Amino acid sequence: MYRRSKKYQPLRAKAAASVAAHERKRLQAVSEDEIEQDLPDLRKRIETTEFDSTEPKATVIELYQSDRIDFYRVVVNKKPPAIAR
Repeated sequence: MYRRSKKYQPLRAKAAASVAAHERKRLQAVSEDEIEQDLPDLRKRIETTEFDSTEPKATVIELYQSDRIDFYRVVVNKKPPAIAR
């Protein structure tokens, strides 16, 4: 994880409290049926088609949410990619 300065950490806590308060207020104002669902794990789908060979070759790259904000969990053509070692 990234290091946070002593000034930055209280700002993050204040922002998190503000978001939580806003969410509580939103949930109190609506009924169970009207509550919006959280974001899906699938964030992006990239479809490419290669026309270089005799037959077009389609590739689907799906990017899913991960634990970190700067990474995605990747699935290529419905299979997790092999990890190079």
